[in-house]
Amino acid sequence: MNKLLFWLALPFLIPQALWVRRTAPRFAGADGRADGAVGEGPPVMLYAVGDSIIAGVGATDMSRALVAQTAEFLAAGLDARVQW
Repeated sequence: MNKLLFWLALPFLIPQALWVRRTAPRFAGADGRADGAVGEGPPVMLYAVGDSIIAGVGATDMSRALVAQTAEFLAAGLDARVQW
């Protein structure tokens, strides 16, 4: 039954998906370097994988992006130098 609903809806979904892809706004990532380091102490690496949230979309610069803020939090909590 689910497969039947999928195939029946597909002709309506494809044009809608193409329209959304064509008209959706594209936002720029945050200014600045995508890598960095904060804190003092033993080195710790922070690996971040993702798309817009990792690129800092919505942040004014990379120091205010999620990855940099997470690195600062970890550096304070671990007393370590966190690199990303």
